[in-house]
Amino acid sequence: MKRIVQFLIAASALAAIDGAVAATPGKCDVTGNWTDKFGAEATFQTNKKGIATDPSLCAKPYRLTVTKLNARKFDVSAVSARMSCPTFTASLRFDGGCGSATGTVAVTGKGSYHDTWTMTGAAVRHAPVPSAALNQGLQ
Repeated sequence: MKRIVQFLIAASALAAIDGAVAATPGKCDVTGNWTDKFGAEATFQTNKKGIATDPSLCAKPYRLTVTKLNARKFDVSAVSARMSCPTFTASLRFDGGCGSATGTVAVTGKGSYHDTWTMTGAAVRHAPVPSAALNQGLQ
């Protein structure tokens, strides 16, 4: 009887943990194409690197580096190959989903402004499917 009670307690704890994990939002990624509210465009090939074009700041493209990425926000630093172009940083918070983010962009020598970035296309995301044997083993 004691073993059955221990088993039921363990099963209840696992069910509670499983429910908490399922309710936790997944980490967004930035891979894909983005535009900001001023018409600048950014393309992230990975969650770490990308390129951007912003003709109002520089005729040459910017190299983007994601310096922080978590479930709620991402930070980006940008440098152009042209030395006369200003660098910029962006600190953006995802707007309830992964398709848009708002925050502050700081352009060196020009100041900071509020901006909204919207994803216009993303890499295809595949959800992993657990094996049937694993599901049976957990039941």
